[in-house]
Amino acid sequence: DSYTADNNTFSGITVNNNYNYGFYLRYSDTNTLQNITSNSNSQYGIYISSSSSNTLQNITSNSNQNYGIYISSSSSNTLQNITSNSNQNYGIYISSSSSNILQSITSNSNDYGICLSSSSSNILQSITSQNSQYGIYILYNSDNNTINDSRILNNTEAGIWLDESGTSDPEFNLIYNNIFNNSGTHGNLWIDDGITGENYFNTSLNCSTQNIIGGPCIGGNYWTNSSGTEFSDTCSD
Repeated sequence: DSYTADNNTFSGITVNNNYNYGFYLRYSDTNTLQNITSNSNSQYGIYISSSSSNTLQNITSNSNQNYGIYISSSSSNTLQNITSNSNQNYGIYISSSSSNILQSITSNSNDYGICLSSSSSNILQSITSQNSQYGIYILYNSDNNTINDSRILNNTEAGIWLDESGTSDPEFNLIYNNIFNNSGTHGNLWIDDGITGENYFNTSLNCSTQNIIGGPCIGGNYWTNSSGTEFSDTCSD
């Protein structure tokens, strides 16, 4: 439990089988957590609350009873090379948090892979998410997030779910250069009927680099399914 602790480095630590949290960082800024293993805790593997500008690298947070990683009311944190698998609810849950960067994340075999709740301007890049319900769950008031270069596969309810509550739609999210291959109840994408705001599933055409399936240009997403009969399998380019 790190409380009002700034500018520290925590490295090479294993914190398994604890009653509540493996690692709890609150009111603490500009710390580095690297090479941390936090498995099989009764609540969260790693809990970050009201803490900003921290860097988490090479983290494993598996088989926790609630969430693998929970980020609450925290901004401008960077998470890289994270594995958060087989947690009972969420692999990674981001609540009321903005401007965080998540790169090279594996979140498999949870109920939900990654959830954004009332969280905006976050970047999710190079995500792999295969779970028993939803790959990525975007809740109300989660706006201006970017999800790109990711593989959202084999989720049994939907690859991505945009959920609304009252008039609080998730809006202006940019989702591009991802592979969606989900044959569950709601397929690759489920957008609640009540959502009226705009979300974007393509970006300006860029032919200076290959896309996620090795094609010559980056633009939209690749929508497929196990039968190879989804939109991207059958449409003209």
